[in-house]
Amino acid sequence: MFSSTVHTFFTQDTINFLEKLQKNNQRDWFHAHKENYEQFVREPAFALIRALESDIKAISPHFTEIKKKN
Repeated sequence: MFSSTVHTFFTQDTINFLEKLQKNNQRDWFHAHKENYEQFVREPAFALIRALESDIKAISPHFTEIKKKN
């Protein structure tokens, strides 16, 4: 179940972004590509956490999604 759930949220775009980040791991590059990070990494990660929320709470009530207020 977990593996298929992960593939629902993280796509090839996620992998591509992370590979580029690995090759360009500098603050300036990241800031120039932050929108891609938000779209392909951060938001899918939050969506995965929300989808697994009940399962995660069964393990521990301390695991939760925390979003910063803008």
